[in-house]
Amino acid sequence: MSKRYILGIDPGVHGALALVEQVDGIPRVKVFDMPIKTQYINGSGRSRIEEDLLQQWCERYAPEIEWAVMEDVHAMPKDGPVQAHTFGYANGLVVGMLKAHNIAIEKTPAAEWKKKFGLSSDKNRSRLVASRFFPHDNAQWSRKMDDGRAEAALLGLLGLLWKGGSL
Repeated sequence: MSKRYILGIDPGVHGALALVEQVDGIPRVKVFDMPIKTQYINGSGRSRIEEDLLQQWCERYAPEIEWAVMEDVHAMPKDGPVQAHTFGYANGLVVGMLKAHNIAIEKTPAAEWKKKFGLSSDKNRSRLVASRFFPHDNAQWSRKMDDGRAEAALLGLLGLLWKGGSL
């Protein structure tokens, strides 16, 4: 099986995985929400990545992924300890799964990759820009809450461009 996809990753519990490829000179994308489950801790439900489903996803698609581009993330000063732990665990889990499946990962800070696409912290703008580059696939981020999907798609597109693809 040939390696046809670049994987774009918006990490975190509410992030997404985007498989980007060039089809007849046109960038196309398939986006998947990060698989999550509710885990109860001290009686409170918290969203966590579903490890088994992420493993199954990797087993299915890893043979077709050339490499991955992932936003380089870190905890923010105002994050609480639970939020920082959850975010760090999710990030580490994704990296570990990809490494276990021999997928090389290039990390890029948000400020750098967003600058290349003229983005800011405005999540709606991410959806609009992704729609411009992927007009055939934009139904995948039609809701306001789908900004992570759009950002994963743009990260995959960035990887395609780094590889020498065109728009």
